[in-house]
Amino acid sequence: MKDKYPNIKLVEMTADDFTQEKGLKAATDMLQSNKQVDGIFSIDDESSIGILQAIKDAGRKDIKIISGAGGDQSYFKKIDESTDITCFTATYSPSMIGDSIKLANDAMNGKKIKRNNIIAPTIVTKDNVSKHFDSKSPY
Repeated sequence: MKDKYPNIKLVEMTADDFTQEKGLKAATDMLQSNKQVDGIFSIDDESSIGILQAIKDAGRKDIKIISGAGGDQSYFKKIDESTDITCFTATYSPSMIGDSIKLANDAMNGKKIKRNNIIAPTIVTKDNVSKHFDSKSPY
């Protein structure tokens, strides 16, 4: 990142147990310590919901983008409803475990497999979030 974006200042913030409450607390503390924040990289949808609440509570207008990860239907709603902040998330493939077991089985049976196998996530944005809503999802 230093080479491609030398003027970016990274601010560390950790919401360590992937809950809305921890995201809210971590973001509240980070926002109080930093007068300007352009974007927040979050690795969990639950934390991202708390982060959005912290931004709203602080009345901040500087944050323009927030990530997430997981596929939480509540965060999908936030993505869909958001107008001032670009929200997105990365879902992981529900077949990822099956894909991994097949590769492990192939390796155990002597088949040559690539050393690194990356199963790309699906990126969910305002443009495609409607395809990902599932009223029957418990998450």
